[in-house]
Amino acid sequence: MKTFSATLSADEWTEILQGGDALFFDIGSAVSVDITLTETASTPADSADCNQVQSWPNGWDFAATGLSSGVQRIWVRGGTTITGVRR
Repeated sequence: MKTFSATLSADEWTEILQGGDALFFDIGSAVSVDITLTETASTPADSADCNQVQSWPNGWDFAATGLSSGVQRIWVRGGTTITGVRR
């Protein structure tokens, strides 16, 4: 597992899985972030379907395991910083 921190833009997608097969992160403030998954390296469209992840006091705010390493990508956007680990 490697730790990471990413400052997110509210308007642009950032890919955070970076070839891994597991990801866990916490949101650095009380705002929510949008998240979407793809199987291509192309940045999702601004209008891409997504889900909101909110900050919660206990445990990770987001966790995903068993992903196809190097195939699946996790993209997030939101005006905040996230901190987590990925494998």
